[in-house]
Order: sequence, then C-alpha cells, then structure tokens
Amino acid sequence: MRCMLIIRTCAVRIIIGGILPVLYRGTVATVLFISVLSLPPARARAEYLLDAGDVVEIVLYGVADFNRRAAVNIDGNVAVPFLGEVRAAGLSIAGLREEIARRLEAEGYFRGPHVTVELTELRPFYISGDITRPGAHPFRPGLTVRHAIALAGGYNVLRFQAENPLLATPEIQGRYDSLWVDLVTRQARVLALQAAMEGRTDIDFSVLNSAPLPKATIDKLTQLERTGTNLRLETHRRQLDYLRRVVAQAEQEIKPLEELVTRQDESLAMQIGATERAAANSARGVTTNNRLDEERRALAFLRGQQIDARARLSAARRQLEEQRLALGRIESERQQGLAGELIGALAELERARSQVRATAEQLLYAGAMRSQMYARDGTGPNLTIVRRNGSAEEHLQVSEDTPMQPGDVLEVSARLNRVVVAPQD
Repeated sequence: MRCMLIIRTCAVRIIIGGILPVLYRGTVATVLFISVLSLPPARARAEYLLDAGDVVEIVLYGVADFNRRAAVNIDGNVAVPFLGEVRAAGLSIAGLREEIARRLEAEGYFRGPHVTVELTELRPFYISGDITRPGAHPFRPGLTVRHAIALAGGYNVLRFQAENPLLATPEIQGRYDSLWVDLVTRQARVLALQAAMEGRTDIDFSVLNSAPLPKATIDKLTQLERTGTNLRLETHRRQLDYLRRVVAQAEQEIKPLEELVTRQDESLAMQIGATERAAANSARGVTTNNRLDEERRALAFLRGQQIDARARLSAARRQLEEQRLALGRIESERQQGLAGELIGALAELERARSQVRATAEQLLYAGAMRSQMYARDGTGPNLTIVRRNGSAEEHLQVSEDTPMQPGDVLEVSARLNRVVVAPQD
C-alpha cells in the first residue's frame, strides 16, 4: 500500500504540473475519478430570464452618460436613465434591450437608439441547514449541488471529525471540480485578452480541451468568453465609427466657413477701397457727407461679419482637432486597458493553478476512501432544492451532481447515522 501511494503521488505531480493537465488513465483514474459537471436540464438551457439580484450593464451608443451597471431590485425593476424604473423580471436579455430601446424612442428621447444589455452578474443561490456557512453565495456557470456545498464550507455535522480525511473527501472533490471550472474560465480569459491585444478576432481555445471536464462544459465556458470578447470588440468598433463620423462632419462644416471667410475678406477689401474713395471725394466736396457715412457703416458691418465668421471657423477647427485627438486616443486607451486586464488575469490564473495543485494532493490522500463514507445503499445527506416556477415553488429531491440554477435555495439535512467506516479486512 505504501508503494502504491508513492506512485500515485508522483503521478499527480506530473499531471498537475502543466497549464491544463490530462488525468492519468490507469490505476490513478480509479483514485482521482471526479464527478464531472453535468449539463443543465432542458429547461435550464432555455433562454435565461432575469429576476431580482441579477446585475446588468446597459449601454447606449453615442451617449456615454447613459451607460451604467444596475441591479434588478426586489420589485423586479431596473433603474434606467430618462425612463426611471423598467420592468426586468421575467424578461430575457434581448427582451430587456428591446423594451428599453422601444421606450426611449416611444417617449421621444432618441430616434432609433442602439442599446445593448449585458448580464454581468447572476443572482446568487442560497443554502441552509446542516452547512458551515449558510446564506447567499455567488452563482457560477456549471455549478452543481456538490459545488454549492463546497462553497458553503461543507456539511456542518461532520466538522467535528474534519481531521478524518475520509469525511473530507466530498468537500475536497467538490472544491476540485469547482477549481477546475475556475481555472478553465481564467485560462479562456487570458487567451481572449492576448488575441484582443494582437488584433486577432479568432481565439484558439483548443488547449483547454485537455482539462478534466466534460467537452460540453468547456465549450459552454469558451463560448461565453468568445461572446463577451466579440461584444467588447463590437462596442470598440462602434465607438471608432462614431468618432470617425463626427470628424467627417466637422471637416464638412469647416469648408463652407473657410469659403465664407475668403468671400468676406474680398468684400471687406472692396468696401475699404470704396470708403477711402468716398472720404477723398468728400474732402474735395464731390461727395456728400451722407454718402461717406453710408460707406463707413457698410464697412463696420462687414468687419463685424468677418469677426463672427473667423470666430466660428476657429471654434470649428478647435473642435475638429479635439475629435481627431479622441479618435487617436481611443485605441491607445484600449490597449492600455487590455494590458492591465491581462496582468490581472495572469495573476488570477496562477492563483487558480496553485489551488488546483493543492486540492489534487488532498484528493489523492482522501479520495480513495470516499466510497467508505456512506452506507452500502449509497445514501447520504438529504438534499432539497426549492426553486421558483413562476409564482409557485418546486421542492426537488436532488443528488450532489444535480445542476443548480440562479436563485435556487438548497436545503441540506445531513444524516450522520448513515456515515460509516469501512470494515477492516
């Protein structure tokens, strides 16, 4: 037995050492086999509907002060500039976007507004009962009941025997699964940021396929990252297009002003000559003083027009220069922002990788005995999910592998009398 444990320890250190290791297939597989994340049921894969606790980011192109991040309040509404509270509960992301755009146009604020709505935070799930840290916890894609229990600190009735690694196996295994989801998510984020900094629209996520997670789960995580990256890229492109249109419009406004100033300069020069001739003729008594006064008034009027036109031309040129600077600055700021995000993402990736290594060592030590924790009939703690279905509530008896949904309430009732130690041979 001692030799076998030494071999398994070496195997874990080898397979965890890389960025995304592949679980060793053989003897170690029987020890380190983990319950993979199962896909949500058909109803959970349906279009996501907003509810209290969700946080959305609302963007109106061309109106920077409009953009904001807002949470769906307890009444199911979200605060939107100009409109006040807009009903969000029960709507999809697309439905909320269409409702905001429709009301902005219907109430006369904008014509054809381009509104985007992005879900930035899912509403939390709740856990109660025989658990270490009951209460609200942040929801993550791919979360199962096992992950939820791990995030809440594990079963409370077993904590007095926490020194026993046999009883810690479910918590370690759930944490191991959750950490792998977190690691893959962060690695996908790093790959997306690197592609964005290099100006590439294609992101190669194939390196993530070696992770010990279901292919469908990896595809879902990478698709979410790809969608978010494409949305940010589209937002950047729209900002560039908007500034380019502003610059082109400013250039078109300057040309007629320049022509107007040229014409006024010519008219002013002619009027100066006419005034000078009238003054000379008046001195000789050929022209009346009234005529001289008319010429001088005309000269003063033309000079006033010239001053106004030159001021308008100067303001238009200044505005054009500011828009050109903004157009050149937007790409630089984007690169700086991406670099900062990438540095933070790499640091988080290293942290997640370190946690996976540490948890894998714990799982090697305790995971081989997991089947001895429960009675031979395979029963364990009583797990119930209370889930809203419209105005009604559903009470579902579940297992540790059951997928969770945002807003679920997980009730845990551990049955210690069913936990046994395997008999000695």
